[in-house]
Amino acid sequence: MNIWKRLHFKTNDVHFWLKYWTATRNVEKIRTLTGSLFESVTKDGGGLSGIRWMLFDTPGYNHETSPLCWEAPVAILLYYRNKPIFGIGLEIYKKKIHIRQLQGISGVKFPKKIKGLPAVCVGAIVDFAKQQNFSEVRLYRAHCDMFYQEPHLPNLPEGKTRDEVVNEIRQRMRRRYDGTARQLGFVMKKDYGEIVLSH
Repeated sequence: MNIWKRLHFKTNDVHFWLKYWTATRNVEKIRTLTGSLFESVTKDGGGLSGIRWMLFDTPGYNHETSPLCWEAPVAILLYYRNKPIFGIGLEIYKKKIHIRQLQGISGVKFPKKIKGLPAVCVGAIVDFAKQQNFSEVRLYRAHCDMFYQEPHLPNLPEGKTRDEVVNEIRQRMRRRYDGTARQLGFVMKKDYGEIVLSH
């Protein structure tokens, strides 16, 4: 690895740690958000059985606590019948919430009754932001996700090429990220959708 790539990774590590440090200053907001989010996603039933939040000071996998590769310091994991089914990675600031990650669990299919879970979760976060006087909610677009850029595909489905599988993954991610943002009325920018609140 050349010196410029090393410098790039070190700079990204510092940026991530600063976001983590900011999150540690907003733990009470994260705790309140998690409770509000779970209340929203369970009010119509659907089988969701639990929720937990975690803080990470570096991106990546932490198999002891989660099956996902996290790209944000605030990690929220939803459970269906006591097994993890969906993760939300975000950054939380004094007056802003930035959603970086809306991710299912590899090999786990959403039951039909919770197919709309990404939109319900993002909508609940926007409602929370309004109630708590935040000024902005961002949902980053699919192409900003690490997995979109470099999908991890140790095993390809039989009869499909890598290019075909990558294209299918990217289409799903665009529906989940960009489609959810448009569905909920976010103003679309190059790298993210944004809702600016009136507070």
